Amino acid sequence: MSECVASTRKSLGRLALEYGTDKGPHGHNYTRHYQQYLDDRVPDTINRILEIGVAHAASLRMWADYCPRAQVTGLDNDPRGDYPATDRIRVILGDQHDLVKLRDIAAEYGPFDLIVDDGSHVCEDIILSFETLWTYMVPGGLYSIEDLHTSYWSDRKAIEYFKGLVDTINLNGNSGWGDVRNDPEFSRLIESLSPLQQCVESVSFFKSLVWVNMRDVDRLATASKSSAVGAA
Repeated sequence: MSECVASTRKSLGRLALEYGTDKGPHGHNYTRHYQQYLDDRVPDTINRILEIGVAHAASLRMWADYCPRAQVTGLDNDPRGDYPATDRIRVILGDQHDLVKLRDIAAEYGPFDLIVDDGSHVCEDIILSFETLWTYMVPGGLYSIEDLHTSYWSDRKAIEYFKGLVDTINLNGNSGWGDVRNDPEFSRLIESLSPLQQCVESVSFFKSLVWVNMRDVDRLATASKSSAVGAA
């Protein structure tokens, strides 16, 4: 991002306040974390965003303003909402636990650079949405689950699920290397990894917020081929 553009672009926190979303400094203050992620990616290169649970669509307007090239899709189950309909913002009616609806949206409007789950906060819905949608992320894409403190109000399944991804990214101890691509046994390991183990680069926990960052699977496959050739 050029210095000129960076100096004139409003911060994500400022836009959150202007549009009235609780993601900003006077609410959950998630925008301070999103700001760093979006700036690392360069906002002008963010092409597709999906948010589950949009309320009055304030955050959709915030995303569209900060990422000027992004197509922003929202999913909400309230037919009474006064949702925007522009050339860059759309809201689709449906339930988060509707597997077919999730797949249809992802197939039509993905793959996504950013997926934000601010939906029902029901543990089963959170897990179902993640397991359905993570395959529709671009390399380096971010899957964000907000308000995860609500998991503690029920059976904690969601928070425990994402804690379990810590084991996933460490391959349950099956590699002695920090970067599995440098493991001498890589060509053997790659065949035994689950799709999720191949794709999750990192898991980050903040207050009430969890991020799952996806790696470049094509690059991983290339590393596997290179390792096999080197061993030949």
